[in-house]
Amino acid sequence: CYSIGAWILQAGDKRRISKHSSIMIHHGSGDKTQFDKELDEKCVDILLERIREKNPDFSRKQLDKMLLKDSYMWVDEAIRLGLVDELIDGEE
Repeated sequence: CYSIGAWILQAGDKRRISKHSSIMIHHGSGDKTQFDKELDEKCVDILLERIREKNPDFSRKQLDKMLLKDSYMWVDEAIRLGLVDELIDGEE
């Protein structure tokens, strides 16, 4: 679940991924209008809110640092961070 897919994943009530999945988050690139910049800020706020559900002390500064470059993570790290709720075990 890379780039915009990781952001869309955050809209789910129950965010589940398989054990062979990975996630990548980053700021979008390219020229941005003022609307794009404001929308980007709102999206970062939503992402931070989802992370803080699991990690209340996670800061905006930490997230901004992650978003400066492509930040890849495997399932366990994504769960620990709070971007994913649980692993799909494949038995369902």
